[in-house]
Amino acid sequence: MKKEYLVSIAVALFIFAYVLDWISGPVSVQLRNPFGFLSMAVISLYPFTAVSVAIRAIALLISVILGASLFSQQYLVKGITFIVTSALAELYVIQQLATGMRLISIQWILAVAVFGLGLLVPGVIFLILGLLHWGHDQISGSIYNVETNKDDQEN
Repeated sequence: MKKEYLVSIAVALFIFAYVLDWISGPVSVQLRNPFGFLSMAVISLYPFTAVSVAIRAIALLISVILGASLFSQQYLVKGITFIVTSALAELYVIQQLATGMRLISIQWILAVAVFGLGLLVPGVIFLILGLLHWGHDQISGSIYNVETNKDDQEN
C-alpha cells in the first residue's frame, strides 16, 4: 500500500475520532490506572468514547509506523525506539492519571495508553528482525573472513 494512502487513512481516523468525541460529549471518568477503562463496566457506560479511543490509538500507531518506514532497514533501532516510546507513553499516562493534572483530554490520555500497548507489538517484531539481521551479518562476516584468510594463505 502506498504511503500516501496510509497518511490519508490516519488523518481520516483522527477526524472520525473527533467527530465521535463531539457526538458523545465531554467525558468525566475517574480511573486509578490507564487500563481500568478497558473493563466492560466502563466501556458499557462510554461506548462512543471507547470507540474514539481505539480509533485514535490506531491512527497514532499508523502514524508512528509510517514515520519509521521512512528509515529503511534499521530494525534493531526501530525496535528499541518503539519499546522505549511505549514505556514512556505508559509512564506519561500513569502520571497524568495519578496527579489529576490534565494537559490533554481524558480521551487522548486513554488513547496514548492503548497506543503504548499497541506499540509493543511492532517493537518486539522489529527487535527480533534486528537481532536476526545482526546475527546473519555476524555469521556472513565470519564466513567471509574465513574464506579470505584461506585465499591469503594459498597465495
